[in-house]
This record gives sequence, C-alpha cells and structure tokens, in this order.
Amino acid sequence: VETDLYSSWRNGQFKFRKLSFEEISKRLSRNYNMTIIFHNRFLKTAKYSGVFLNYEPLDLILKVLQTNTAFRYKIEKDTVTIK
Repeated sequence: VETDLYSSWRNGQFKFRKLSFEEISKRLSRNYNMTIIFHNRFLKTAKYSGVFLNYEPLDLILKVLQTNTAFRYKIEKDTVTIK
C-alpha cells in the first residue's frame, strides 16, 4: 500500500496515481472552493498520475492536465467549465 498517496496532503501536496479526471476534479473543487462542470463524459474517465502543491494556481494545474488530454476550460467566478 502506498500510504503517501493518502497522506501527502499533510506535506502540502496533492498526489495521485491513475485517478480519473472526475475524481481529481472533486478534490480540486474542495481545495479551491470551485464548482467543476464537465460537458464531455469521456473527459471524466481520463486517468492521470502526478503531484501538485496545494497552493499552485488551479489554472496551472489544468494546463498541465491539458498536456495529456485535449480539452478546453473556462474559469468564471467560482465555476470551471471543462469541454
């Protein structure tokens, strides 16, 4: 069991391995107090692995995720729309 995936938050990190974009978005939503809406069901199932610092801007995290999967996003007030 890789306990660092579950305890990395104590070190100010968000660490994940083969996690769906939908699951990642739930964690990002809580961390950044944002609502994330998907307009493409396929994107919800895309899997990612990585590590981000909890204080990194949400925009930067989304840009990094875009390098692996083509999607567009728009941030307006407290809502992120992913297409």
